[in-house]
Amino acid sequence: MFADPEVTRYIARGETWSEQRVREQLDRKIAAQRERGHTLYTVERRSDGRPVGDCGLAPWENGQIEIGWRFAREHWGNGLAREAAQAVFAHARDELGISRLVCLVQEPNVASWRIAEGLGFRLDRTETWEGDRTVRIYSWAHTTSDHEDHP
Repeated sequence: MFADPEVTRYIARGETWSEQRVREQLDRKIAAQRERGHTLYTVERRSDGRPVGDCGLAPWENGQIEIGWRFAREHWGNGLAREAAQAVFAHARDELGISRLVCLVQEPNVASWRIAEGLGFRLDRTETWEGDRTVRIYSWAHTTSDHEDHP
């Protein structure tokens, strides 16, 4: 997945990842789960357990927590990212008691805007990163009606 430039174009600087970087990322994910109680979880296909992407929670600036997702290209457009994001969002809110989340989406990634907005995130602002990447920054904060309005 991380060797595919189409998948990585909206992740950080848009660079593909080496096998070593993928292994290091996995080690960081395991450590994060141990230390914080949440991480970017590996999403597996139900039918055979094959990894198809990541979706989860990661630290962001000023102690905020970001929700994010990334999937192998062959799994785009079939609802897996939305389903995984809904599950992670509910887990963060209902089981971990997280009352504020952010979501960062690069401007051209319209599919991810739709997922964030469908979860109830609101667009706070756009920023230009590294001179050429426009990022939409969404936020969500717990309100009393959230359990009724969102999965």
